[in-house]
Amino acid sequence: MAVVHDLEDKWLRQVLNENFLEGDSIMPTMAERWVQQGMQKGVQQGVQQGRRQEAGLMVDRLLQRRFGPLPEWATKRLENAEPEELE
Repeated sequence: MAVVHDLEDKWLRQVLNENFLEGDSIMPTMAERWVQQGMQKGVQQGVQQGRRQEAGLMVDRLLQRRFGPLPEWATKRLENAEPEELE
């Protein structure tokens, strides 16, 4: 897999150098943009996971108020539930 990325990098660098005088200076900018996009995606996934966990905790609290302490299996099911199931 690393060989493919290395070849893609060399090919992209060659295309940029042939078409742009500043090809070498564009590559770091492109890489920085890709890293930034990856970081943004990770943050979005973290936010979604946090919301899902908070929703599970809220349903857990509501059920405990209504029915008292929940069995362990119910608590585990709430922890692993999808947002649609929690609704």
